[in-house]
Amino acid sequence: MTFLSTPVKNAIDELSTQLDSPFFVYDLDSLDAHLSRLVAQTEVKLWYAVKANPLSKVIQSLDNAGFNFDVASKGELEQVLAQGINSERVLNTGPAKSPKQIKHFIERGVRIFVAESLNQVRWLNEQAIAKQCQLQVLLRVQLRWPEGEKNPLGGDSLTPFGLGCDEWQALNTSDYPALNFDGLHIFQWGNMLSSDKLAHLWSQMIAPLQQLASDLDINLKVLDLGGGLGIPYTLDAPTLSWDALIDALTKIKRDAGVEELWMELGRYAVGECGHYATPLVERKLIYGQQQVI
Repeated sequence: MTFLSTPVKNAIDELSTQLDSPFFVYDLDSLDAHLSRLVAQTEVKLWYAVKANPLSKVIQSLDNAGFNFDVASKGELEQVLAQGINSERVLNTGPAKSPKQIKHFIERGVRIFVAESLNQVRWLNEQAIAKQCQLQVLLRVQLRWPEGEKNPLGGDSLTPFGLGCDEWQALNTSDYPALNFDGLHIFQWGNMLSSDKLAHLWSQMIAPLQQLASDLDINLKVLDLGGGLGIPYTLDAPTLSWDALIDALTKIKRDAGVEELWMELGRYAVGECGHYATPLVERKLIYGQQQVI
């Protein structure tokens, strides 16, 4: 958890005297410094999950830092393109991709997609043929660990993201000539704060994903690990070490034998640059405990 810098604190104090309602303040200088650290490595291609914060100035900072952009809706796509970002730097993720949305994304120049189902593979191929273009496609895989490891996004329950390895076996990649199946996407953890835990989860994924790629005759060029890197929400919460994560990711990339490792960062990229301020109406004691209203 970051503490307020003096300029940001002064700005909040000044705004608080002018405004009667809650507001957000974003420290773009701190954001730029943080992003510079994230891109100062060559192991991972970084995408920004726009859902984390779609503000224009935030997107512009990520663009200037060299991030690419992960969008999951037409609104997010249009906001990114409105900042002058080339559609070739956009990746379309998300489980709810309809034929209409796919058509819109292709018409707007997007050529990289994560397919979450057999239907989406078919729709992507149909729309690509109609537009006479070739798409780069990653298949999203939802793994289950039989040794009792929980899916951190869904616990013991299934989630709507991707398909299991058994379900993907029904895919015959040669039936979809307009699609280049270049890799797999796996993301099953949210706001993780342990580098060791993340490294353990990533290492467990390699064997089943390599086997699936072999079964589907996919040359596993790209492995997309999604996001899920956490930030602390309390002062006593642990903080992830980016250097330790890069060390772990370097090993994952080597062990998986892929050309490219991708990650889509959301809150880890931008969460700690934002500050929320709200007026204090009163303080009162209830059964000996102070409450702030």
